This record gives sequence, structure tokens and C-alpha cells, in this order.
Amino acid sequence: MAVIEIIAHLLLVHGPGGQMIEINPREVSSIREIRGADKGHFQEGIKCLVIMTNGKFIGTIEDCKTIIDQVQEALDKGE
Repeated sequence: MAVIEIIAHLLLVHGPGGQMIEINPREVSSIREIRGADKGHFQEGIKCLVIMTNGKFIGTIEDCKTIIDQVQEALDKGE
């Protein structure tokens, strides 16, 4: 009998209140910066939006370059 081991490397990001949020890098659909027109729609302090494959938006206080680097590193490790 074969045993399949699945390891999900979750990324740790932070919400606008400093709360820790773990995201699965394989479920990230897109990443984009907050633009001027978006600022009224999201809580103050959010610098980056992570859009998940299930359609949920995660606002983070980390900048998008940091998030992109973390996602890419996690995906490279999982190959």
C-alpha cells in the first residue's frame, strides 16, 4: 500500500489589524496593489490584495512584492 504525503506550505501574512492570516500559495489567483480609487473600499493600512481561487479577497499590510516573493518561493519548493 502506497502512502501519499501531502504537505501544504502555508504563507503567513498580516491583516490590517495585525491579525495573522495563513494562505495556501497554490490557491492564490492574483495579487494586486491597492490603488487610489480602492482606498475607500478597504480598511486603512492595507497595501496589497490577495485574491484566492474561491473568490475571497485578503487584504494585507505587506506590500505586493513581498507577497509575490513568498508565493513564488513556496511554489518553487513544492515542485
